[in-house]
Amino acid sequence: MNWNQFTTLLWLRWRLSRNQLRRGHTVNAVLSAIALVFGAVGILGAVVGGFFAGLHLMKLATPEGLLMGLDIFTGAFLFMWTLGALHELQRSEAIDFQRLMHLPISLPQLFFMNYVASLATPVLLLMIPASISLTLGWAVAQGPSRLALIPLQLGFFFLITAWTYYLRGWLVSLMVNQRRRRAILTTLTVVIILAAQAPNLYFNLFRQGANRRRATSFSVEGYERSGISRWAHLVVPPLWLAKGANELRREEWAGVVACAAGLWLAGALGLQRSYRATMRFYTSEEKATARSAPTPAPTSPSGPSEKLPSGPLKPLWIERRLPGVRDDTAGVALISLRSMLRAPEMKLALVGPIIMVFVFGALFLKRNNFAMPVNVKTFMPTGLIALMSFGFLQLLLNQFGLDRHAFRGLALLPTPRRSLLLGKNLAFAPFYFIPGLVILTLVSVVGDVPPLASLSAVFQMIAMYCVLCAIGNLFSLVAPFRINAGSLKPTKQAPKTVFLLLAAHLVFPLLALPIFLPVVASVLLSELTSAPGGLLNLALSMMVAGLCWLGYTASLGPLSDLFERREMEMLRVLTEEVE
Repeated sequence: MNWNQFTTLLWLRWRLSRNQLRRGHTVNAVLSAIALVFGAVGILGAVVGGFFAGLHLMKLATPEGLLMGLDIFTGAFLFMWTLGALHELQRSEAIDFQRLMHLPISLPQLFFMNYVASLATPVLLLMIPASISLTLGWAVAQGPSRLALIPLQLGFFFLITAWTYYLRGWLVSLMVNQRRRRAILTTLTVVIILAAQAPNLYFNLFRQGANRRRATSFSVEGYERSGISRWAHLVVPPLWLAKGANELRREEWAGVVACAAGLWLAGALGLQRSYRATMRFYTSEEKATARSAPTPAPTSPSGPSEKLPSGPLKPLWIERRLPGVRDDTAGVALISLRSMLRAPEMKLALVGPIIMVFVFGALFLKRNNFAMPVNVKTFMPTGLIALMSFGFLQLLLNQFGLDRHAFRGLALLPTPRRSLLLGKNLAFAPFYFIPGLVILTLVSVVGDVPPLASLSAVFQMIAMYCVLCAIGNLFSLVAPFRINAGSLKPTKQAPKTVFLLLAAHLVFPLLALPIFLPVVASVLLSELTSAPGGLLNLALSMMVAGLCWLGYTASLGPLSDLFERREMEMLRVLTEEVE
């Protein structure tokens, strides 16, 4: 290894990080320091907790219990790691290869440094120190021979990170094609959400009553001796950590050495394939692009042969008018809607409500036992609206983040800024109301919700959307941030922006309070008197929807003035590509 080059690369990475931090304000630096302090405290707590757990609990664990416990740890870690890998699904190197490949720098050394930089994730920064401290506590309790678990743990983390680095690069190379990229991102998100809900669906749909009781009546010894468990621990590399710990507890050193060697060799194979894939990606990308470029078709000297249609041209979809809306506002709304329909980000945003409808609908249809009081059922539509609104809040708080460079075109339009804000809000409306109406219909049919409660929930949904749009317009102007193309992942945000977004999510219960007031009033009326509260719920919901609409329209004037003052700063933030 060339240590001069290595130290130079380290200095370059440190210099880039320092410059990114200095570009922010003093508030950003303070918030970053606070985040580092909290992270250090969390790591210290994980180390101390792991040591005492190893000191007092590991000495009581049997070989079978240790096998099952580490299998549970492996599954939980892989699930959290998969979520993080999906969030980081992009070729984002600590130091860009393309900017250094023309220099006499050792590429394996640069690749190794980027791989090490990819390990700086919150999951690993907590899990690795906690695991090692757990083993140290176990060694203090039962002798230094227990330190043999450390090579197994490090080999496990090396195996997972090496193959993740390879698979992430392979997926990114596939996603050079934008259509394929959208399909991969959407499919991975759906698969992960369904995998998280699979145990819930299985036990609630297929293992009920006596079957569920029989499923829970198993022993730890039977888990180890079952044929499926033995086969899985032999052929599935991530399970070799639990297998090696089981052999260590039984003092079977040959099995411990075999499991540790297998983990490290499998990890080395993944890192070697990752290096080859990285070199192939960067060295052949230009050739592949040139080879796949289409050849322009020759044109005849007499001009185009196709005839233009004789009749009048039909207006494009984005040229249509919306009833009751000005033409410039309708144009902004239809253009934004068309853009979002083509964006994979909106498909990812709609996955959550669709999965929620599928999961809850399947459970309700299978059980068919809604033995709940009527007053409790009255709250169900409102609660679902609040839950859906909370999931939709992230998009409305940054309505211009998906525009990126297209925001320059919006800023150059002579359209009043009030019309721009209103058009943006109208463009998001189908993504909010269509899933909401589907959810309300499903709950009304399956859950036997009173019809007046469902009708009132429609007006509550209108009120909630007005509140979300008003708050979203404010945050979109004050704290905008750029969204990476093809995912919902933002670019590197200033700590001040992160703090404001976190504060908006924390105060969401106060924002949802107006839609719960009609329901509470109707339930109190039904409890205190014999009068039905459904009509009161409907009347108050209509009144709240009208007041929220008036408040929303009144906020457009001051917010349009703020838009004009913040326009240049928003243009800089939304069009700047932060690496």
